[in-house]
Amino acid sequence: MSDPAQHILTWQCGKDEDKMIREALQVCCDRGKFKDLCQTASSVQFRARLKVVPPFLTDLSRQHPDVCFTQEWASASRAEAGKTVYSGGERTETPNHKDVGQYAYEIWRHAEQAETALQFAHKVEANWQEYRQKMLSLSKEALIEKAGEIAAVKLTRDVLAKPGLDAEAREYLDRFENPLEVVSDSWLSEQDGDWSAAFDHVLWVLRSHEDAEIDYETEQTM
Repeated sequence: MSDPAQHILTWQCGKDEDKMIREALQVCCDRGKFKDLCQTASSVQFRARLKVVPPFLTDLSRQHPDVCFTQEWASASRAEAGKTVYSGGERTETPNHKDVGQYAYEIWRHAEQAETALQFAHKVEANWQEYRQKMLSLSKEALIEKAGEIAAVKLTRDVLAKPGLDAEAREYLDRFENPLEVVSDSWLSEQDGDWSAAFDHVLWVLRSHEDAEIDYETEQTM
């Protein structure tokens, strides 16, 4: 595929229809019409020759007439860029009020950031799977002793895998082979300290509000 343009496709629909649309895009990628397919929760981006995409999206919008697809694209040379809306098999070009070069740069930059974020999420997930296998090899007693550590590592995985993770933080962490370990160890070290004041507050709340008597069984006294 020579000189493919970058495309970012967005739409809104129900979960089942969303799955069908994503599967259709994946099939197109598997057949070689698209490449570098990158799927996020809110959009799908890929690279393809300009002449290949409009017929595919027109047909896709015809198959899903209640879904409005917005395609933003920019040529590899950054000399051309635009936005097109597909609905019910109809194609409408949207006027671009930005400088074409700047608009093209923004599209390519957005695509690169999404790819980087996805690759980082895959790295974190691989780190988690490696840690999980290590924990599963331990005895039940050892797992209980490591309950706090496991909770911290799982929390770290959930935070690092979020799309909204700060780009500068992600770029810094991506230099490490195991960013999950780096952050979870730091998080655990932050938890060290005297928690007696916090527990005193918890006990005071329990006694003063007396909600526990409603939510939990009490021992019967003679």
